[in-house]
This record gives sequence, structure tokens and C-alpha cells, in this order.
Amino acid sequence: MVVVGDLYVDTQKMTAKIGRTALRLQPRERQVLVILSLAFHECPAEPVPRQVIIERLYPDRLGVTALDVFISTMRKKMREASGGKNYIETLWGKGYKLATHRPDKAE
Repeated sequence: MVVVGDLYVDTQKMTAKIGRTALRLQPRERQVLVILSLAFHECPAEPVPRQVIIERLYPDRLGVTALDVFISTMRKKMREASGGKNYIETLWGKGYKLATHRPDKAE
């Protein structure tokens, strides 16, 4: 389990939730989130280069456009589940990384 603020990613089960809200991600979206989560766990400050994500998703073919669509869709789903927070940062020329957010105070 990788925890980034109020984002919880179970890398074994390939599931994720923000707070108590489960994210309904497509299989490739879950793979992207797991790649970003594992990288965050190893080194939170370092982004994952786009090419690395593409090679892990599509080892035999290019998927640049598909990755852009996955990232966009994931951001939308995560904003809806979190009340507007952005969980995926783009570091231009470097790649993507998970953004840290402090969890809201206990209810």
C-alpha cells in the first residue's frame, strides 16, 4: 500500500481510493497509477519519465497519445473524488509524479 496524503494505492490489488471514495479506473489507468505510486514510494521528489511509463504499458509499441488520454482521464476522476485536488503533477521535459496533499482533518 502506498499512501500519498489522502490517496491510497494498493499496488498488489491494483485498487485506489481518495479518502473513503474508491477510484473507478480502467486497467491501463490503474497501471499508470501503480507505476507512479511505486516510483513515489522509492523517491517522492523524482518524476517518472513519460517514456518509462509508455515502455511499461506498451513494451512492443508506441502509446504516447494513449498515455496523454489516461493521465487526463485519471486527473478528472481524481478531482471528482477529491473535491478538486490535482494528484498528478506534470514536470515538463521530465515526466509525471504524484502530488502530495495533506489529508483533511478527522471527521
